[in-house]
Amino acid sequence: MFIPQRINQLLEERRIKKVELCEKVNISTVTLNRTTEHGAEIGCIKLERIADFFQVPMDYFFDRDYKQPEPVNTIEKGIDLSSGNTINGINGNGNAITMSYNDQQREIEHLKVLLKEKERMIQLLLHQQNIVLKDSDISD
Repeated sequence: MFIPQRINQLLEERRIKKVELCEKVNISTVTLNRTTEHGAEIGCIKLERIADFFQVPMDYFFDRDYKQPEPVNTIEKGIDLSSGNTINGINGNGNAITMSYNDQQREIEHLKVLLKEKERMIQLLLHQQNIVLKDSDISD
């Protein structure tokens, strides 16, 4: 069973206004008010955006066995919860997108792998260039 009051709880805990949430997750205030005040159903895509914004699983909003996640060290992770910045904007080449924290972590790990591969390739090329230079010195 859906528990719309949990959205209100998160808003209060994080000191975020409904209007701010609606702007960040691209839903109308009418939809949010119908859901939180009158218990109207909300689509799964919209609920997923709300869950991503608050960094909670979608199960959090339902009457299921739910284990509260361990608190995140927001200072260590660089997250400023006081201003409601729980979804980080990423701006590259003029394209702004938003990603959930989990997606950001996966992207960071992927970028680390790419960086290691790039460093390995640079070392190989430098080593190869050094060998080519030595061979050309011998033939002169």
